[in-house]
Amino acid sequence: MSAYPLEPYLLKPIPEIPPDQVVKHQVNSLKNNSKKGDDLGIAAVFMFASPSNKMFTGPLARFIKMIKNPLYAPLLDHKKAYFGPMVIDDDKAEQVVTIIDENNNSNVYVFRLSRQTKGHYRNCWMTDSVLRN
Repeated sequence: MSAYPLEPYLLKPIPEIPPDQVVKHQVNSLKNNSKKGDDLGIAAVFMFASPSNKMFTGPLARFIKMIKNPLYAPLLDHKKAYFGPMVIDDDKAEQVVTIIDENNNSNVYVFRLSRQTKGHYRNCWMTDSVLRN
């Protein structure tokens, strides 16, 4: 049983959420983006973008456009996700995720996270970047 709420649109970064669950939360939010409407899935993902990531990708309206571009669009409303092992090195973490999109194409992404060291999100795992391989 999880120690934090499972409703993805209410979940916010807290220190108790491990990095693998942050990635799963983000991937599942993108998978269900259209089901809730109003890009709430993308907004849920943006909540877990690290402050340094948000400096480059934010504000939210700009982040939504970025996710909808062809590089990241396969993440939206995808059919299936396969999660590789989470590799943690001190305050950094990385996980490869293979996405099967709506057209049955395979798309590989690398999620890079860091444990925040200061501010409101101190000790929370947040995403620094998502790179498509």
